[in-house]
Parts: sequence; structure tokens; C-alpha cells
Amino acid sequence: MESRIARGIVIITSLAAWFAGGIALTAQTPLDTFRRCVGAQGTGDCQLPPGTYLVSTPIEVQRPVQILGNVAGQGAVILERDSDSGQIMQVGSDAATPLAGVTIKNVVFDGNSSQYSCPSHSCADLQVSNVCGSAASCQGNVSAVGGNYSVVITGSEFKNAPAHAVAFYSSQNHPVNDIFFTSNWVHDSIVTGLLVGGGDSNTFVQCDAGTHGIWYPSNITVDNDTFTGNHTGAIGVNATRYFNLTNSTFTNNYWQPPAFESPAGGSVFFDQCSDVVTIAGNTLVGPVGSPTSSTDGLELWGRNIVAQNNTIHDYPVEGISANSVYNLTLIGNTIYNNNLFSTTSQGAGWLAAGILVWNRVDHRRTQGVTIINDTSNNQGVTRQSYGVWLNTVDAVDNTISNVTIVNDNLYANAIGAYCAGPGVTLAGTNFIAYPSTCSGSSSAHSIPAINPGGVVYTGTYNSQSYVAIYGSNLGAPGLGQATFNCAGGNPNPGAALSYEGSGQINAFLVAPVGANLSCTVQAALTDGTQSNVSTSFSIPAGLTPSAMQGPVISSASARGCWGALVNGQNFYQGVMQVYLRDASWNLLQQVNPVQVNSGNQILFAIPPEIQDQFYSAGLRFTVVNSALNQWWTSDVIHCN
Repeated sequence: MESRIARGIVIITSLAAWFAGGIALTAQTPLDTFRRCVGAQGTGDCQLPPGTYLVSTPIEVQRPVQILGNVAGQGAVILERDSDSGQIMQVGSDAATPLAGVTIKNVVFDGNSSQYSCPSHSCADLQVSNVCGSAASCQGNVSAVGGNYSVVITGSEFKNAPAHAVAFYSSQNHPVNDIFFTSNWVHDSIVTGLLVGGGDSNTFVQCDAGTHGIWYPSNITVDNDTFTGNHTGAIGVNATRYFNLTNSTFTNNYWQPPAFESPAGGSVFFDQCSDVVTIAGNTLVGPVGSPTSSTDGLELWGRNIVAQNNTIHDYPVEGISANSVYNLTLIGNTIYNNNLFSTTSQGAGWLAAGILVWNRVDHRRTQGVTIINDTSNNQGVTRQSYGVWLNTVDAVDNTISNVTIVNDNLYANAIGAYCAGPGVTLAGTNFIAYPSTCSGSSSAHSIPAINPGGVVYTGTYNSQSYVAIYGSNLGAPGLGQATFNCAGGNPNPGAALSYEGSGQINAFLVAPVGANLSCTVQAALTDGTQSNVSTSFSIPAGLTPSAMQGPVISSASARGCWGALVNGQNFYQGVMQVYLRDASWNLLQQVNPVQVNSGNQILFAIPPEIQDQFYSAGLRFTVVNSALNQWWTSDVIHCN
């Protein structure tokens, strides 16, 4: 059975199966019946016969209801725009009290952009307002993602919107909380695929002060969706709290922005008052062909954001731009072949990076950026200038604080792995395992000899001497991933190199007193070649090493929920182990420190499966010296 309802023309086949008794039908009877069903006085599930229905005034959903489209393969239900303003469907906007219990399933929303342009540029084919899943949520008290959803939108298609396909927009009297948007296809919107915002403020001054934000759209999950060919951003979030974007695919978005929109923007955009956001397991592919916009993959301006295990490639500019952010963690992402507007030399055209971190003049100062276990490079092409670039394009305050960049693959970029641009001032506590390479050729880089005077004896255990070896300040801007090995004595000792800021090497190994050691450093340069340097020295016989001291923890803190920083004393690299315990001291897991700084700070990652526990119940951290069998455990620490 198919039907097509158009302006003054009705083609009807076998609607009698839907309405018994031989009732004479008019063109709008099925749609009128559907409107009454979803209205405040309706009952039961609401379903239209398969077909296309022209909608000139919004369909208003005013009660808990399940709205069903294509059921059991009977045929598509298409709601097609027949107006240059307003919505095709509004959920909750006119309800007396906030709604919950609304499901929209397997419905096609066609914005009919070939016929309508929405001159205000604010139309949304589906708009959700005044919804919340619990009494606390209805008062703006949201503190996590999940729980009881007020609205579920699933299995639906949103196409050809003249402006925005879907909008979740709140106000002080109409919350937009507890929404699950899953397994949908959003494509070919003239402006945005999914627009989220509203609330009581969207300026960083208020949201950073903590005095605003309870009316931002909160507890939003976007999962397993597909966004394709939207003319500007696939997702634009002006303000939110507790937003999860997971397992979704973004292809060829921001490919042709209309004249009234900016030519530059992110395929996925979170503005300055987006707070507690997780972006995980997504794939983002830039516009195909010759791009007409300066778009990046993730454009992030907000607070407390974690982007984890995403794949981002082939964007005109950056894969990820972190703009005046507060507490951003990038972990385990694969970012490659971005910067289609490519240049490979300083000062000639457009430089970009896989990951850009910067300040903007009218926004907050960037604070707290962690980049760990990420890959940001070129694969088979020469595009990205840098793996990571710290920059301050138009900022008055060029200070960027509390930056951690460790355990990343940032090599095979056109200029260098990491660049701290001219004028950038790093403040606070920073762990950066790469020298700054902002210009020049890597072919001239070399690794100076290890300074034998940098051998420090730290203690003995089982007749072995624990030796910390500090090399010369390398400072070679092309230095890549390095290894460090020493031979000599019986058995031959060996150690992995810890490469620290300003090019200093720091290794920890075990060797017999009196052994003659021959040590080699091998490093990959940014041009992909290998460089080797060797040096030899002896551990003097009869030297009495100083006693190794047991670990002491003075404080511990969370670095988002992805990791933790422990401060204290006597953290000896090579014999130190870190264990996670719950609040009741039960052992959960051993973790590997990712950075040790001067023997008094340890940085390590929290496994994803424990991060929720870190947030809710808290964790304790135990540092063990395996040589001395001595340990120290922290107080209970929570992430936020």
C-alpha cells in the first residue's frame, strides 16, 4: 500500500485496510488523525500508513507516546516540509509540564530544501524542547550521562533540511535533558545536522564561574549515528552538560557552507560552555575533492572534554583544534593526512597540525591539555605540518598552562612532531616529551654524545648497582622516538629510554659495581632516518652507592578521569610499580607510569573500565619500590 499526499492532489491505494467501515477520506484525514494521536488527549502508540505526508504546520507531540514509522517493512513513512518556517515536528514545546516517555522510531523527515529555503535560517525539521527524565533533572540537577531517557530517537532519517535537521534547544522554563539519539542517518542539511544549545548563558565567564549552566541541554547521548554531506557542521553544540558522542561516522560534512554561514568551522563543534563531554570511538572523514571551506574534524572550545579512540583524517585544516579549552584530554586517537591546504615550509601559505592547541583573544586562557597515546602524522602524503602545534594566533595572553604530551606517535609530519609557536608561554606543571620543532630541515639533526659525568648511583640490591644515566641536553628539534641500551657485565644490563623535556634523556638500569658499560642511543628523526650515538664509561669498582629510600606520597590528583598525577619523593624509574585500589583498599589493577619527573612526580593513565569508579567511588594509588619491597598508598581521590 502506497500513498502520496501533495498540494490538492491525492493518490490513494488501499487505505481501507487502515480505516474500517468505508469512511470517506479527505487528503488530510490520516495526518489529522496522527496529530490528534500525538496531542495531549491522544492515547496509545501513533502510526501513519506508509506514504509521504506534506506538513505545513508543526506536528506537536504533547504526551508520552511511541511514534512509529516503517514497521515490519510495510513501507516508509515520510514527513515532508511544506512551509518556509517552523518545524515539521515539535516535541514538548507547548506542553504544560515537561515530557518524558517519547520515542520516535523509523520515521523519515524530509526538509524539502529544493522547494523551501527557510529565510530565517533557524528552521529545524525536528525540534525537542521541554523534556526531562526525572524530577531532579526537570529542576536542572544533572550530574552524569545515562539513566532514564525522556526522549529516544532511533532508526530515523533526516534529510534535505533547509536549515537544521534536528534541534535540542532549552530555556529556563523548558529543559532539554535525558535524550538518546541512536542509529539515525542525518544528511544533506543546508546548515547543521544536529544543533544543541540554549539555557541561561553561553559565555565562558559565567560557566567557568559555576554560576550558570543548569538549564543547558544535559545528559545527551548520540551513539551509532551517521552524518553525511551536511553543508556546514554535522553537530553544533553551543552549550551542554554531560554529553556523550560515541561510535558514529562523519563523512564529507562542512563541504559547502551557504553564504550566510562561516566558511570555517568544525564538522563537530562544542562551544565554550560545553561541559563534561566524551567523544569516543567515532570516525571523521573530511570533505572530498577540492574543499570550499576551512573545516577541521573536532572543533573544541569547552570544559572537561575527553576525546578518545577516534579516527580523524583528510580535513582541510586540523584534525582536532583545541581552542581556549579548560581541561581537555586526547587519548588513543588516530589523526592523519589532514591539512589539505598544505604547505611544508615555515612562512609560506597555510600551516596546520593534526592537533592544534591555541588561545583566542576574547576567550579563556587554555588550561589543562593532556595528549597521550595519540597518533598524529602523515601516512603516504605530505600534508600535516606538525603532529601537535601550540599557538596563539590572535590572543592577548599567550600563556598555555598545564600541558602533558607523552607516549604519542607524532613523527612523519612535514615540519616536525611538536611546535610551541613564537610567543607561547608555558605555565604551571608541564610534561612534554618532545622538543619544539617549528621550522627547518631534520636532515641536519644529530644526537650528541652521552655525558659520562651524568651517571648517578642511587642504591644497591642483590649486589647490583642501580644507575641513573642523564645524557647531555639533546635539544635536537628533529629527535624522534628513542631507545637506550647498555652492554657490559654479566648479565648484560639494558633499559628503555625515558625522553624528557628540553631533550634530556633519563634511563634507569641495573649493572654490577665495577662493570665497564658501552651504551648506545638510537633515535628516529622526523625525516624517518635513524641516528645512532655511542659512548662508553665504567662504574668505578669499590664505589659505595647511597641507600635507596622507599617511596613517599605527599599528594595525588586527577587529570580528568583518564589519569592521575602523584607527587612525592623517591620515585625511582625502573624499580617503581603503581597499583590501583578501590576506596576499601581492594587491589584492582597494576598500571604503567607514563612519565616520571625528577623522581618526585608520576603520571599514569586510568584504564577506561575503571574510570566510572574513579568518578563515583574514588581510587587509591599505591606506589611500590620493587627493589626494597617498600610502598606508600594515597588517600581516596575522585575525578570530576
